[in-house]
Amino acid sequence: ELGDAILEGDLDGVKKELGDLLLHMVFYARIGSEKQAFDITDVLHGICDKLIHRHPHIYGDVQVKDEAEVKANWEKIKLAEKARENDRSVDPSGRPVKGKFPSVLEGVPRGLPSLVKAIRIQDKARGVGFDWDDRGQVWDKVHEELAELKAEVDAGSDKAAGELGDVLFSIVNYARFLGIDPDEALER
Repeated sequence: ELGDAILEGDLDGVKKELGDLLLHMVFYARIGSEKQAFDITDVLHGICDKLIHRHPHIYGDVQVKDEAEVKANWEKIKLAEKARENDRSVDPSGRPVKGKFPSVLEGVPRGLPSLVKAIRIQDKARGVGFDWDDRGQVWDKVHEELAELKAEVDAGSDKAAGELGDVLFSIVNYARFLGIDPDEALER
């Protein structure tokens, strides 16, 4: 409902829905407090610490040249945090040790809608330097996936659904290279 209010530019609706979210936060913080696990102050300190840690270009001495570097640093920091949370080995600089590297996909919630998940996966891959050089390569990949889909369909294979998924994933990636939000494009 908050997302709908934002998309519709309904500021009264945004206010109402933010209130509902805040109610949930206060409610769960109260439960945490009653169980003597944490309170609202702990939650606020936690988010402040996280923002400071994940923005060393603002609160530290890390130099970045553009938004892409900020996002890449963000992903690397999150991966190192995941490694620590999962008790994986990290080197003195906080980077996961080879062979113990957490998946970049660990931060993508499984419950997201498939289209949103595809966008997030591709953004995360780009954030750690795994990306195509130009959109021509991505377009070639779309054609490759289409050919694989056609071959599976023509063969009557049960692998066609997986190949269609690959086609859709590659189309989402091409949209990213064009600067088009595929979710918004689909809504049109």
